[in-house]
Amino acid sequence: MAVEIQTLIFAREIREYPDGLADLLVAPIFRMEPENRRFPTQMPLSFYLLLRKEAYDSSVPIRITLKVTDEDLKAIRLIEGESFIRDVDFQAGERFFGIVGRLTPTFERPGEYSIQASVESDGHRAQQIYVINVFVP
Repeated sequence: MAVEIQTLIFAREIREYPDGLADLLVAPIFRMEPENRRFPTQMPLSFYLLLRKEAYDSSVPIRITLKVTDEDLKAIRLIEGESFIRDVDFQAGERFFGIVGRLTPTFERPGEYSIQASVESDGHRAQQIYVINVFVP
């Protein structure tokens, strides 16, 4: 069963609620500046990922992966490892599923960085790319 990525958004802070909703504060993040204005720098990125599945009455296991790459498509190391990976069960009785998470990449230099999100379920794969500009003015 196919699962779609409805929304991927990054924010400075996200407050999560039990019903799957969330408040995104200072969003969307599309550019970031290191606090100390120096590189390399680690900057945490909170995200909200909203998924949708076709069938309301079926449960489906899914794997969510987020990876960060630089302009040369080189993978950026995260505190979490090479990528953020989470296996979850998208429950029956729900068509939408929201996930709040955090990535902490180390940015080696200023530039555009891409965050690739993928969701795999039953042989189907949905992908979305989100771009953030990291700079020093």
